[in-house]
Amino acid sequence: MSDDERLEEIIRLIASKHGIVVGRDDPLLVLQTMNLLLLKDNQAAMVSALGQFREEIEAVAHTWGEDAKGKAERIMNAALTASQDAMRKQMEACAASAVTDIRKVVDAGVARLASVERGARGLAAWILGTALAASVTTAGAAVIVWTYFTR
Repeated sequence: MSDDERLEEIIRLIASKHGIVVGRDDPLLVLQTMNLLLLKDNQAAMVSALGQFREEIEAVAHTWGEDAKGKAERIMNAALTASQDAMRKQMEACAASAVTDIRKVVDAGVARLASVERGARGLAAWILGTALAASVTTAGAAVIVWTYFTR
């Protein structure tokens, strides 16, 4: 709605409500015109202030976003480092446990081999003793046979 139409509407409204005919040069309408100008000026100033406020809010939001992104990256890096440390410690514990278990198995195997070795030495000594006894017996038999035939 244009300013002239607005003025005509105001003149009709005053005439219908109050029964007073107001002309275009009436001081009341001058005040109305001044109020409209002030409202337009204030509206333009508000639009400008809101635009600046919006820019500031967007800048702050961008800064907060960048800060949040940086903090999230630092948190993720810290979590990754902690996870790697935990995995390394767990792997070291598992390796130590495996070494202990392997050592037990090897020690048991060595003990069993030592037992088998003792048995084998005993068997070898018995065989040697038996072979020696057989040799002595054979030699004795040979002496007897030789003595029997050489007489």
